Amino acid sequence: MENILDADTALIASGASIDIDNILSHKSEDLTAMRRLAELLKNSVKIGQSRRRIDPIIINIFHETMKNTMENSKPLTTVTELVSEVRKIAKILSYKNPLNNPAKLRQAGDFCVALSNAVIGYRREMYNLRHQI
Repeated sequence: MENILDADTALIASGASIDIDNILSHKSEDLTAMRRLAELLKNSVKIGQSRRRIDPIIINIFHETMKNTMENSKPLTTVTELVSEVRKIAKILSYKNPLNNPAKLRQAGDFCVALSNAVIGYRREMYNLRHQI
């Protein structure tokens, strides 16, 4: 199962933002990266029946991502609120006809760019830590 910390997450998130840009500008209707990122997000915040906990690193990445995309919103103060927002983004990325709500689609695009940057930052830090030893 793919994980939000996998090496290709930054590329998938960037691809999703490109999909969104293309859809909004009517250049393409390809939703492949959007759909793939939506599934990745859903799998990353899946809690419940298996009582699986979310990795604190993933929580931190999502927190940084949301902090960078929710400029005028009230800050998220609990993991439950954070997970709820990530689920909302996953739902937007899964819309059958995403052009029905362009404002939410733009918000999801901002999330995708911020997520890509957050994952790249995490991977860069891990690389630096490994090479300091």
